[in-house]
Amino acid sequence: MSLLCFMILFSTSYSSSTPSTIVSCPSPCTCSYKERLVNCSNRSLRKIPLIPPWVSILSLRNNKIEATAVKQHTFMNLPNLLELDLSDNELRTLSVSFSGSPLLRTLTLKQTKLKHVWLGMVSASGLCKAYSEIQMNWGLIAIFLIRINVTYITNIPYHRSHNIITTIDGLTEWPSLRVLDLSFNTIRGIRSNTFINQRNLTELYLHKNNITTVNEHAFAGLVSLETLSDLSRNRINHIKGLAFNGMCQLRTLLLHGNRISNLKDASFYSLKALTTLRMDDNRIRSVDMGWLYDLKSLEKLSLSRNKVNSISSGAWKLCKEIRHLNLSHNDLTTIISKQFESLTVMQTLDLSRNAIVAMEKEAFYGLRKLKKLVLSRNLISSSVEDLGGIFRGLDSIETLLMNNNRIRSLSPDTFVGADKLVYLDLRNNNITSVQNKTFQTMKNLKRLRINSAAFLCDCQLAWFSQWLRDSNINTRSEGNCRCFHPPKLKGRRVVNIGSNEFECGEHPIPTLLQQPSKLTAYKGENVTLECSASATLTKNVSNVKSSALMSVVWRRGRSKTLSHESQKIRIRKPQRIEGGHIFFTSFLILYDVTYDSDDDYSCVISNEFGHAKSTPAAHLSVYVYPTITKQPEDRTVKSGSEVIFQCQASGHPIPDISWQKDGGSSFPAAHERRLVRTQNAPLHISEVQPKDAGVYTCTAKSVAGVQSVSATLTVLYPPIVEKMPDKIEAVKGGNAVLKCMSSANPAPQVTWLLNGGVLNGTTRHFFAAGDQLLVIVNFSSLDQGEYACSV
Repeated sequence: MSLLCFMILFSTSYSSSTPSTIVSCPSPCTCSYKERLVNCSNRSLRKIPLIPPWVSILSLRNNKIEATAVKQHTFMNLPNLLELDLSDNELRTLSVSFSGSPLLRTLTLKQTKLKHVWLGMVSASGLCKAYSEIQMNWGLIAIFLIRINVTYITNIPYHRSHNIITTIDGLTEWPSLRVLDLSFNTIRGIRSNTFINQRNLTELYLHKNNITTVNEHAFAGLVSLETLSDLSRNRINHIKGLAFNGMCQLRTLLLHGNRISNLKDASFYSLKALTTLRMDDNRIRSVDMGWLYDLKSLEKLSLSRNKVNSISSGAWKLCKEIRHLNLSHNDLTTIISKQFESLTVMQTLDLSRNAIVAMEKEAFYGLRKLKKLVLSRNLISSSVEDLGGIFRGLDSIETLLMNNNRIRSLSPDTFVGADKLVYLDLRNNNITSVQNKTFQTMKNLKRLRINSAAFLCDCQLAWFSQWLRDSNINTRSEGNCRCFHPPKLKGRRVVNIGSNEFECGEHPIPTLLQQPSKLTAYKGENVTLECSASATLTKNVSNVKSSALMSVVWRRGRSKTLSHESQKIRIRKPQRIEGGHIFFTSFLILYDVTYDSDDDYSCVISNEFGHAKSTPAAHLSVYVYPTITKQPEDRTVKSGSEVIFQCQASGHPIPDISWQKDGGSSFPAAHERRLVRTQNAPLHISEVQPKDAGVYTCTAKSVAGVQSVSATLTVLYPPIVEKMPDKIEAVKGGNAVLKCMSSANPAPQVTWLLNGGVLNGTTRHFFAAGDQLLVIVNFSSLDQGEYACSV
């Protein structure tokens, strides 16, 4: 493949000639002489008209120009050209020189179906020397920049979107780019160091390609890039760690519309300046601190329409600047206590369209700057009705959307913490009752949207009717608040019912007769908890089968709902109708309990009018007999060294570890401050002495029982000999006893000497007490002499 060389003389200075005096506006284009603009777009042109040299901005987009109409010298004599748009034409190939356009900054080639591109620059001297050659293997694409002076292209944005590029390669010799648009192509991957020399690039567009993987260091070198807008709508399923390493200026990253399911730790490492991260429409299942690492400046995070079902503890600790978080359209079922407490500056949180069933107390604690919370279209019911304090800590909340849930009753505890609410949406919940003073603390409430045709219009609802009439709050849905019971008020608007029409003759809301109580059990046992209630049987349901009248929900802990689907759980629900009342009893049977079963248990019995919840929750204490899992071992050590006895135990509750020596609590080493003994820790004796020897017993004790195990400490030390008297007198014919008292471990060997010679045992000389005593019988003058002992 050869390249043609041209010798062209031109000036790099801006032309000062008056446009109208040189070349008039070409037909059929339109021109703006003030802006030096020639607009030939949308003219169905097949050829390029004669372009005046004064042009700075030239648009030829959306025509029918083919490659044969663009000659290599077509744009040769345009010294003032800054921007050129050839998008939306029939260019399959492009071979053109811009040596006469040294000021060119923007070249746009969108939707041209390009496969081959030659872009050339030739020096004024006519020397055909290739200063830099870039060969991009974009399918059959080859791009050549031939230039002598690097300043010819200094700030050029290059747009190649809507073509059929498949790979990116060989950009290292094109360092002057500021904007690169490769969207709407068929690029399949980004290899490491693809952009290693693009230090000046500030904008990169790669959306609507076929990219599947972002490798490590894929964007290395893009130190000036501020907008990677974007990588959306590709086929990315995996982002490797350090993929964005080095992009310290990046502020916006768009990854929505991909197939990302797994994010590795440090996936976004070095993106310290990133403020916006959008990852909607992916397959992400969890949010954890590992992949959020280094996003210190992140302000907006959108994870809508993923499969998120868990948020790990401490996930938000490293990105505390988030102000807007969107987790809508996911699979979250529970919001645990203080789930978002690190996000102290967050202003909006969208959790709509999940499967949230339960929210623990203080679920949103710490969000003191939050202004808008969206919980619409979930499965929230009794978590709001039974647990006060869910919204505690929302000091700035103004908008709370909870429409389209399963909320049935509201109490004064429901919205504790949300005192500054201005707008509350409770539409499309099957609300049956609103207790008095439910909205009393909401001094700023200006708009309340609530509708339900299931209200139990007894005397306890009379206040709500009066409140709807007297309140200055905008209650647009008040006309849709209608009674379901009693029959004489069924279908009537609550706001139109007078106070004297509300009666309390019947009590169709369940009333607890017995609730589960505190109990204990040992591991492996079966446990049964009982919960029962009664309610007035109304005429509305007198013909309904008793099995459909009441239902029960058993909960464990703050929020977990138990199901009989578990092999270790059975829920029995016998009920009967008697004397105008319905009696309902539920048994929760837990089989083969373990210490993991140790928790609080409660029940909620409900019908179409309301519910009753056991309170306080019954605590099940599961005991597991202590088992010593790490036993102390017999030890033999030398005097002066140290010894450590290990002892560990398991059980529930966790047993306490205590020590004894020789059956007592006195330790010689403790008196001399050589013993380190703390609760549930190893026993440590330093500078061991002979008196430390003995049997050490480890005892593991809890309310569930006691277990002990012992180990022996043997101390080795050299012989210690008591001084013998200098002179001993004996009576002739009598007996004499000489002592050589010594101690050692192992036991010492004693040898007796008489006048320097070894004394052996005879009928009159014998040894006792381990040879430490020499007994002489029938003492005679022959026994006189100097006695000594050797140990």
